[in-house]
Amino acid sequence: MWRKIKQGLFRAHAAIAVIVGLLGLSYFIYQALAYADALPPVAPDEGMNLYQGYLFAAGRYQPFQDNGPWTFQMPLSYLLPGFVQNQYGLGMYIGRMFAIAVGGLTILGLWLAVRRNSNLWWAAAAVWAVTLNPTYVQYFSQVKTEALVSLFFAWMLAFGLGADRQDWELALAGLFAGLAGMTHLNALIVLPLFVLYAFWQFERRVGLYVLLAGLLPVAVIHILYWPDVLRVWANFFPQDLWSWTETYHTPSREDLLPANFSWWPISDWLSNPGHLAWIGLRALGQAVRVHFVVFFSSLATLLLWPWLRSTRPGGRSITRAFFSQHKQIVFLLVTFLVMVGVSMWGANGRVCQFTCLPDSIMYFFVFGLVMVPLAASGWREEIPFWKEVLVIAVVLLLLISIEFNFNSDYLDFRFDLIKNTFDLTPPTLEFGMIVEGEAKIWEILENRFGIDHFPLRQFILTNDNAVIWLRWIKILGFMLVITPLAYRISEKYTLGPENYGTFVLMFTLLVGFVFSGTRFFGGSLAMDTCEDSVISSYEKIGERLDNVIPDGSQVYWGVKENMLLLYMPEKEVFPAQLNADFTYLDDPNADPEWLTRFGWWNPVLKEQWIAEADYIVLETRRFNSQWQERIDAGQLEQVYRSQPAASCRAAETSLLVFKPVP
Repeated sequence: MWRKIKQGLFRAHAAIAVIVGLLGLSYFIYQALAYADALPPVAPDEGMNLYQGYLFAAGRYQPFQDNGPWTFQMPLSYLLPGFVQNQYGLGMYIGRMFAIAVGGLTILGLWLAVRRNSNLWWAAAAVWAVTLNPTYVQYFSQVKTEALVSLFFAWMLAFGLGADRQDWELALAGLFAGLAGMTHLNALIVLPLFVLYAFWQFERRVGLYVLLAGLLPVAVIHILYWPDVLRVWANFFPQDLWSWTETYHTPSREDLLPANFSWWPISDWLSNPGHLAWIGLRALGQAVRVHFVVFFSSLATLLLWPWLRSTRPGGRSITRAFFSQHKQIVFLLVTFLVMVGVSMWGANGRVCQFTCLPDSIMYFFVFGLVMVPLAASGWREEIPFWKEVLVIAVVLLLLISIEFNFNSDYLDFRFDLIKNTFDLTPPTLEFGMIVEGEAKIWEILENRFGIDHFPLRQFILTNDNAVIWLRWIKILGFMLVITPLAYRISEKYTLGPENYGTFVLMFTLLVGFVFSGTRFFGGSLAMDTCEDSVISSYEKIGERLDNVIPDGSQVYWGVKENMLLLYMPEKEVFPAQLNADFTYLDDPNADPEWLTRFGWWNPVLKEQWIAEADYIVLETRRFNSQWQERIDAGQLEQVYRSQPAASCRAAETSLLVFKPVP
């Protein structure tokens, strides 16, 4: 009888965990649908993935072909969304429903990976870690390469982690790793890491299966697009060592970082607040803040995982199960740290000037989320005193770094502080009864004590030093008041570890998880949404443009993003313009044939295409005196001016259409 009761309780317990996970997935879909309808497109990435992908899927161009669009990503980042557009219809709605489907499948793969290697409650927590983070939800509401790569990685972990995986599951995991690499080249580094893990964790035969399965999509893509696929690789090879790759080196602008920039010596930028290195550190701080749970779980695993398992009397014995779990933790942690290093290398002037670092973590954030459930059961509750001190110091430094690079003047908070202190009307005591007061605190201070509160009020509301004080109050309040109080409560009710250092780590991780949806954490990178339906607006303006410009017309596309081109499939656009300013080389002496071969352009080609175009489409913000001179000279006439396609980004999404005057 008691056994049946226990079995019933276990089934109910599991059912509740599944329901919690399903609620998280449902809430994700609810948010994603709202974001999909209210978020303006990310220029030029989203429209480029969809429209350029459609051109590839429809056979109008091929990836990497001469005189076609610039293909700077691996082909699957274009082909997969392009196939959906070509198969189910063109338009922003189809694209964003595809994005939400990618997000839902990623969460499902994440849930399965955690469920198979931990338990249902941890799996539900992993779902909510995504759902509560507005930045994550927004990424899965738009067609982005990062979302596709994270989808493949989630399912790689779902099939590849664990000691009891079947051969076909591991081969499928290797296939997903290869697909991720053929979506974004930097992600390809995960494939050899996973192959090494497979050889380490399983038999040699299994490792060979994983290797062959992972190389399959790599081989197919390279065979299909050889040798032009080398355009993606060539810029990684030094020309003096690999001279044969010279013909595949694509045009590029100068380095994104100044030639004299260096991180060394550190004293150069420590003493100079205006040094460019501080921008890089702020980008790193923002990356940690947005992906706080992911980064902090890796930190907690480094500090709490028993890397040196004890075999001495009283120590934990080495078991086969521990070795299996240990290998998984090593793989997840090493892969995450390697990918962080690759992202930092790219953000250090290779891809951007630091600012793209927080976005690039989206490619592989799932490794950090899966790491916590697998490692938490093995975290040591008792750590030596020196490590306790180290934990507290690391947490303090982490809080200082993310707090002091948080871009906020705390003005709303300061107004609320005044409202709930000086402007508060406290109750009074009359005839032994508490009654509503009539005087505010600042009036009491002045009338009874002769204290002028105004200087302090002005300091709080207007002085920049007040923000510094508020930041330190938050940091020290958390470290000296909130955390010790939570520890005492935990100790009293035996809710957590007895070791204070271990508790600090776990409590900080819990707080970051609970508040991941706030602007301080995950919401700090989230985009503002529009009040009106962006999808409906784009559909209306796209249809109007399709009617204004006849089919077959050659269009000069002076617009940064390409979403509206989905509604104009029969118009011809100069392919180099599909990547907007990213492929514009401001060098009139550059060889036009060389530029157009790779999908680039320059001022000479710009003038040539203006002369060849049947219609010219410009963003209103790009209309300047040079275009006005052409109108005044009778060279152009305006035939259409659109309303903003996204009301919250009027300057970027309002278009002007001109027709050359014969």
